[in-house]
Amino acid sequence: MKTRRLLTLKVKYLKNLVRAYGEVQEHNELKTNNGDVVMKSIPYKRQSLLITHPDVSKQWDKKKNRGCGPDEVFAESYKRIWWLCEKGHLAFEPVRKRTKRGGCSDCINNARKEVAMHSIEKRETFEDLQKNEFLRLKDFFSVCDVPDIAIKDLILKERGPNRARIYKVLRRYQINSFEALLNCTYDEISKYRDLGSKSQRELFNILTQQLSKFPPTSKAGG
Repeated sequence: MKTRRLLTLKVKYLKNLVRAYGEVQEHNELKTNNGDVVMKSIPYKRQSLLITHPDVSKQWDKKKNRGCGPDEVFAESYKRIWWLCEKGHLAFEPVRKRTKRGGCSDCINNARKEVAMHSIEKRETFEDLQKNEFLRLKDFFSVCDVPDIAIKDLILKERGPNRARIYKVLRRYQINSFEALLNCTYDEISKYRDLGSKSQRELFNILTQQLSKFPPTSKAGG
């Protein structure tokens, strides 16, 4: 009697599971005028970490995170996960924090310390910035007192070929102010999705133009 009841419950569970899967498939499908079925494009925020941040996904500690993989969480998730970088640094922190930083905090901090130990001869061109990818923009441009400017006013103040794209990308990564942008490194910005080399160069020109109105408070190596 108990066995028959268990089998009935299992069959009912499987039916509900199949029905739920069908509803998801139906929700994600679209029919064209020709009657062909195509899949809807999944919004960026609903895509898994494995797709949106493949580099960060490589630091997923498989042993400590048994039963959960990078294909099961989103980049904006507050879930705390064990991470293990290539250099052996172990950390237990939210997915959201890891993706926003762009990787291991120990590796990033060590790289910044190494950059700070060496004087930079040139801080003028976009190529100079690429050579000093782990240096904060704030330090690269030698700025201490950052003007209080919203990112929208900074990027969309004037027209430009890629300004709308740049603004959307920065907002996606929660860069909402001029100060927040200057606290980033080129290494972090270069990993932003949909921010190609042309947009990166345009962003550099925007920063250079804006900071030319404010004289630097310190000089490199000084």
